[in-house]
Amino acid sequence: MEKISLVCGGMQKEMKLGRDRLLFLSPRIPYPLDTGGKIRTYHILRLLTQDYCVDLLSFFFSPHDKDAAEQLEQKLGIRCYGVRRVDNLFSIVTAAFLKGRPISYQRYISSHFSSLLTRLVRENRYSIIHCDHLHMGQYLQILRSISPDSCLRVDEHNVEYLIAERAAREETSLFKRLLFMREKGLIKALERDVCRSVDEVWVVSEDDRMILLETFGVEAVVVPNGVDLEFFEYRPYSGEEKGIVFVGSMDWFPNEEGMLYFIKEIWPLVSSRIPEIILYIVGRNPSSKVRSLSSDRVIVTGSVEDVRPYLYNSVLSIVPLRIGGGSRLKILESMSAGRAVVSTSLGAEGINYSNGSNILIEDSPSGFADAIERLYYNVELRKAIAESARRFVEEHYSWRLPSS
Repeated sequence: MEKISLVCGGMQKEMKLGRDRLLFLSPRIPYPLDTGGKIRTYHILRLLTQDYCVDLLSFFFSPHDKDAAEQLEQKLGIRCYGVRRVDNLFSIVTAAFLKGRPISYQRYISSHFSSLLTRLVRENRYSIIHCDHLHMGQYLQILRSISPDSCLRVDEHNVEYLIAERAAREETSLFKRLLFMREKGLIKALERDVCRSVDEVWVVSEDDRMILLETFGVEAVVVPNGVDLEFFEYRPYSGEEKGIVFVGSMDWFPNEEGMLYFIKEIWPLVSSRIPEIILYIVGRNPSSKVRSLSSDRVIVTGSVEDVRPYLYNSVLSIVPLRIGGGSRLKILESMSAGRAVVSTSLGAEGINYSNGSNILIEDSPSGFADAIERLYYNVELRKAIAESARRFVEEHYSWRLPSS
């Protein structure tokens, strides 16, 4: 349900003459930077403000979102507009089934949002309308009708239908598997229609570009994820590091599933070989299932103000994901900080890594445990991998936009 329509706005810095206007549609306010999706959105938005006068239109799901929007206005010199929305799961699911929409996308359908979007587009001449995530591409029909001359773009953080497809593959419950397969079919149809209808599609990796080309016949532009090399500064191992770390938003299903899998299949092997080892699960909004993993050797932190202390105090970073898409910012940040990474091949998907040189890739539980043990005890190996990884992100993964 929607309580109110809310407009922040009004704090934009003086516009520079000659700049075109750009409307940026985002499902959530990309601040604070506590999820991988928000980090990409924020940096893309930051780069776009160098060439455009930007208006941001988003949903507000939290009472803190208005303050976050005001901070964005001050940091980036943009105008932020929002529609406050309070979720009602029953209403969302009911509407999704009645209207034949994916459940995970129904929450971003709003008459209030449509009205504010229409007003903004009619009052301003936007040369570009940027839809962040496929979720905002649901407003494409409105945008085409009211702004036929604007360049319409969608930024695909992931090939979305693949997430549901992979979740169905790993799900053991028949009901949930059928639900994920329903989501996959509907998301795939939406993704096809949106990607074929916009003027430009952005993706995070060459892998995703090829999937869209082969599946939908759509040619996309690769705009890779990056890392703030100064914020995640390289720190050599001191010898005082303890434990291993997973960093990721725990309210994103692929992260939750990955850690539940790790604890069940891999952690017993690791802890039996390294009795003193401690695992830190660092990320916001862990579910009751994740919190139940806590013990004297498994620390579930919940939200933290800064993930860097956990990275710098760790021997290595793990990414045991079996579901997901796009490319993992958590890997790039660990590499930048100078911490060796062990990942599944799907976890490192979209990153042009060199296995054994700047990362260790293992897909079986025993292989993953072996890799952790090797890095934990072999100081020279993990130093070499960490140094190579830092050089790798410096050369290939700074934030940048496509050339005009």
